[in-house]
Amino acid sequence: MFYRVKLSLSRVIRGAIWLSVGVIFSNFFGFIYWLIVSRIVEVGLVGKVAAILGIEALIVGFIGLGVSVSVQKFISAAYSRRDYEGLSQYYYSTTTLLFTLSLTVGILLLILSLTYGELFSLDPLSVIFLSILIVCGFNGWSVIGQSFFNAIIKPEYTTLTQVSSSLIRLTISLLLIYLGYGFLGLMMGYIVAGLTTSVLMLALPINMLRKLGARFSLSIKSIRDSVKAGMATWIPNILTLLSQWIGVLGVYSMVGLAETGLYFIAFMIASVAMSLPQSILTLSFPYISGISDCRKQVMARAVKISTSLMAPIAFFLILYPSTITDFIGETYHEASELIRILALGYLVSPINTGYVYYVYAIGRYGDVLIAGLTGTIPRLFLYPIMISLHK
Repeated sequence: MFYRVKLSLSRVIRGAIWLSVGVIFSNFFGFIYWLIVSRIVEVGLVGKVAAILGIEALIVGFIGLGVSVSVQKFISAAYSRRDYEGLSQYYYSTTTLLFTLSLTVGILLLILSLTYGELFSLDPLSVIFLSILIVCGFNGWSVIGQSFFNAIIKPEYTTLTQVSSSLIRLTISLLLIYLGYGFLGLMMGYIVAGLTTSVLMLALPINMLRKLGARFSLSIKSIRDSVKAGMATWIPNILTLLSQWIGVLGVYSMVGLAETGLYFIAFMIASVAMSLPQSILTLSFPYISGISDCRKQVMARAVKISTSLMAPIAFFLILYPSTITDFIGETYHEASELIRILALGYLVSPINTGYVYYVYAIGRYGDVLIAGLTGTIPRLFLYPIMISLHK
């Protein structure tokens, strides 16, 4: 059994290495992006962009219905059975569903903005950018393509997409900022990068499906299955997004733009630093969903490896957070304490994430919900209290 577990995990690790390469390069370019931007753009402008991205993440997460997670189970199962027609149905059906919802919500936001002016404390121009991001699939319907490749353990396509979109965002934003279009430059970088990701995550799966002999096919059953299974993770995912972005949005609405920029930079630094260990757990979920034995052993070893990678990084950020912020600039020195606090939360992240993925893979949806509520509700109550104390 140990040999089978080791062999199974080796496939996951190979895939995770590919996924990590994409994460490392995209985050490296992201770090360079924010390093340069933070030196040439006002902190308040960074906070404004952070608020737009935070609201977009919450809206996309809400309309996503947990499908991007649940569809991996069905795609993985269909691929292992060589049921390429079923593979096509689940991909095309869920992509069409999420695109339709994104288009509807994007148009609705534009109409509401034209009617009432400000929305979510955002000016009309910001709402327009928000709507465009949603329709373009930024972290939205294009994620189905990433789920497709994660489910069949071929994340090299995701790596290509991440690197390409990161380079495009860096190039376009810096060019427009250099030409004097500060806010426009920042937002256009995200929009074009998101559009690039969406195009690639649409074209690459379609090309693979054609090579497998599968045609375009929609299925109500595929949508029903994916949504039904997605409900088990939808609430926890929404709460997770809230816990990640409520700090950014809370600071934005209750304190100010400058403080929002500081929190956003701290949040991005901590997220980038911890992305590599998370890749192993990310690919472990669809893999153990598609196997019938050794699930517990595979996930246990994945958690151990992830923890061994994450712990040194977390302790470094806890002990020496100012090393990074001072490198960015004196303006962001106050973000050091925020990085330290965020890093503390990552110490037990592999254990919690591994447990949630495992119980979801074996169908214990109630445990998934309980774990999500237990970890997130306290944060949602504490954020407003703690933020108000620092006004």
